[in-house]
Amino acid sequence: MRVITVKTIMIYRFNGFEFDAVNFQASKDNKALSIEPLVFDLAIYLLENKDRVVTRDEIFERVWKGRSVQDSTLSNHIKILRSAIDDDGKSQLLVKTVRGRGYQFVANVTLVPPKRQVIEPSQHLVNSKPDYLSNDQPDSENPLSSLVRSTPSRNSYLVIFTLIIGLVGLSYIFRQSINNQSDSAAVFPEQEKSIAVLAFRDMSANQNQNYFAEGISEEILNLLAKIKNLKVISRTSSFSYKGKEKDITIIGKELNVRYLIEGSVRKEGDSLRITVQLIDANDGSHIWSEVYNKTMPDIFALQDEIAEVVSKKLKITLSRGELPKTAQTAPAAYVLYLEANSVFSQHTSEATASAKTLVNQSIVIDDSYAPAWNLLSNIYYRETTNLSLLDSQKGYQKQRETAEKSIALDPTFAPAYASLARIDIHQWKHRSAIRNINKSLALDAGNPNLIASASDIKFWAGYLKESTLLINEAIHIDPVTYINYFNSAIGLFVSKQYTKALEEIDKYILRQPTSEVARAYRAFILLELNEYEDANQASQFEKNGYWKLYSQSKTLYALGKQLESDLAIKDFIRKYADSDPSTIADMYAFRKDKKNTYKWLDKAVESRDDYLIETIQYPSFEFLHQEQRWRGILNSMNLFDEHWLYKEIESE
Repeated sequence: MRVITVKTIMIYRFNGFEFDAVNFQASKDNKALSIEPLVFDLAIYLLENKDRVVTRDEIFERVWKGRSVQDSTLSNHIKILRSAIDDDGKSQLLVKTVRGRGYQFVANVTLVPPKRQVIEPSQHLVNSKPDYLSNDQPDSENPLSSLVRSTPSRNSYLVIFTLIIGLVGLSYIFRQSINNQSDSAAVFPEQEKSIAVLAFRDMSANQNQNYFAEGISEEILNLLAKIKNLKVISRTSSFSYKGKEKDITIIGKELNVRYLIEGSVRKEGDSLRITVQLIDANDGSHIWSEVYNKTMPDIFALQDEIAEVVSKKLKITLSRGELPKTAQTAPAAYVLYLEANSVFSQHTSEATASAKTLVNQSIVIDDSYAPAWNLLSNIYYRETTNLSLLDSQKGYQKQRETAEKSIALDPTFAPAYASLARIDIHQWKHRSAIRNINKSLALDAGNPNLIASASDIKFWAGYLKESTLLINEAIHIDPVTYINYFNSAIGLFVSKQYTKALEEIDKYILRQPTSEVARAYRAFILLELNEYEDANQASQFEKNGYWKLYSQSKTLYALGKQLESDLAIKDFIRKYADSDPSTIADMYAFRKDKKNTYKWLDKAVESRDDYLIETIQYPSFEFLHQEQRWRGILNSMNLFDEHWLYKEIESE
């Protein structure tokens, strides 16, 4: 077993400067500095390794995470760093260039023990730009991953929730917080069967079959997830270890699973060579391994065989006596589908267009493959809500038609019912949404993505307790899918459990420090805790213009700065009145301005603002709860009689 050395995160002081690697803050003579994130990371890496020369290749690998970067980019970042710390390229008193080798931090540095952990980001994060290419939470896995609704002004920001930033020390801190909760379960009892399928490696000669290798491992994961007695970690978490040199036992502990599957795929034309290993994560021992030499027509039977062998090795008793089987299609169509699914996870408009072309090509070859139609439904969803390429009416219709086509081809395909539930909830068809999400769970109860999606649907439908239980279950099964902590925070916020909500949103921000929207919600939570200054600070850290205006309209008002708050609302109305009347209603509700609150609520109902199903649950509307007109708003939205808002009215 490899020995993992974890460095203690420190505060570095030199020449009046202080770089705090715990809170990601930089200052000179106690005055905050504004430093870009990558420049800050570069500084910390050089400080951590100040006793040696760090090569350019090493910096590219550790700071840029192996991404393709020009030498000039590194040189520019070195120049920016030197400028920030009053160094220059001639004297090089702090950062020295060692020609032909790399760089070394040569100043006298004092190490200071870390201060208390502060979640709020530093000034250098305020100037950061979001990474839209995250694989943390692909839409194809969990299209309902965000509780923030998808009206056009919000659309381009939903997809960024799931980026993963490898900032120094964050992973260690966060995983420690998880591990501290589960150390007692590090050695699993035999009756708890839990497994993660790591992303298979592409061993093809041209290294151009990565999408295929990942697709095969995902299909095996999906098969295992359907086994009732087996806990299976989602793709999002298990694939996050791809390309990372980390010991198997550490991965097992971080994912809280007993077993791991890893493997590789070599595809040359129609020929396949697939290697699979089943490993006990407690001690890294190999339980079973096999090398398969097959051709493409054998791929479906092979996936079924691997799942069957794993279930036997783990001595799983099947409730129905047999394993679920892989849905089959033409091999050529299957390859196109896997590529489309992989491309779709990139979240960009270009990737979405490419995925749409690929999946349509797959359907032309074989139009009887249910997963392909459901992927097309997800693509239409993104085009409608995230990219605003289709108007709502046309987009929802296309989504529904393709999801229903998927179900018609395979009535047991659980993700398609989740897709229908998502469309239903957008169109205020709450009973149909609950019926479809319940059907999805009945078919695939162990799928953490579907569990998280069900939590979203239950939340929007007003079943707070059920939603909370589901999101907690998703976190238990899948502790490294960090968007779940964000969604948990929103549910706790609505449930008025503000202290717990703050803890959850801080967990998310700690792991996703450049994510937009989260700090606006952090501000909302702090306002309910009467921590107005901290709330306003969180709002100032919010980089998205929409959410900054939204949150500052409240925080400034809470601080008695009504004129500034008025200007924020006026600016928001000018930009977003047509698309987001429910948000404007919430701004006025926070002020307890009854006239304007109802004015904008009526507009939201009239335009069927799909964000309204969440907004009306916010604490700011509580002062209206006993009014008949408020009940009329609820009635106009076709809500369940069991919605918690109705129950609150009845109880009072």
